[in-house]
Amino acid sequence: MKTVKEVSEISGISVRTLHYYDKINLLKPTAYSVSGYRYYDEEALAKLQQILFFKEFDLPLKEIKIIIENPSFDKKAALIKQKRLLQMKKHRLGNLIRLIDDVMKGENTMSFKEFSQLEIEQLFQELITDMREEQLQALTDQFGGIEAYRQVYMNHAGESKAQQNFKKMIEWYGKPGENNQLLNSYQRRIDELFKRIAEHERLGGDELSAKRMIGEYEFVCRQLYQAVDVKALLCKQAELFVKDKEMLSVLDQRYGKGSALAISHAIMNFYS
Repeated sequence: MKTVKEVSEISGISVRTLHYYDKINLLKPTAYSVSGYRYYDEEALAKLQQILFFKEFDLPLKEIKIIIENPSFDKKAALIKQKRLLQMKKHRLGNLIRLIDDVMKGENTMSFKEFSQLEIEQLFQELITDMREEQLQALTDQFGGIEAYRQVYMNHAGESKAQQNFKKMIEWYGKPGENNQLLNSYQRRIDELFKRIAEHERLGGDELSAKRMIGEYEFVCRQLYQAVDVKALLCKQAELFVKDKEMLSVLDQRYGKGSALAISHAIMNFYS
């Protein structure tokens, strides 16, 4: 077992910080001496190492605590993911350093994007890997397949807001549950809207109300896909809703017979 001073020397963090970790129950000592001195075993040191890995991504201590105390937390899987993302971070920093060198030399440079196409592909794969089966099915229902969703994702990857979201993915990579909650929230909103739109169309509701609902759906999609303009996407979606027999069947089963045609008609009418 090691004393708090020895742990401080090994880890490079202060004794005061270790005391604070103890106070907030992030990292408790393995044992206390009669005099109140803290002692840490190998398991505690391994936990400290994991905490420091998460801190590399500027995660707040409160969030780190939630992650490592989660019963489903897989240490090995987290380490593998951390390594991949640290390598990506290293690559980006290298690109930024080269850009600064070029600017200092007075050379013309192309606009620098923090995340390259390859890195965005990797982030997309991380996102898909962390999704549960029902979430993958929801994307399939919305786009006709994961590959179709990938195309939308990649097409908007260069937009500044999307780049900011990729940063958040790096920061939140250890919290798949939170990302899942966000996706579930969007899916619930879309489900509710589709039910309302389908029912409105079946009852022969007025055109203005239908357009308001599609306008709300468009707003949700802009948030979900982090895109300024989703017209082309939604028009393509409307087309698939009636041309793809499998999608038509899924929508009709979920929202009632004739729903696929009703939703498709409402979307196309909104943009006409």
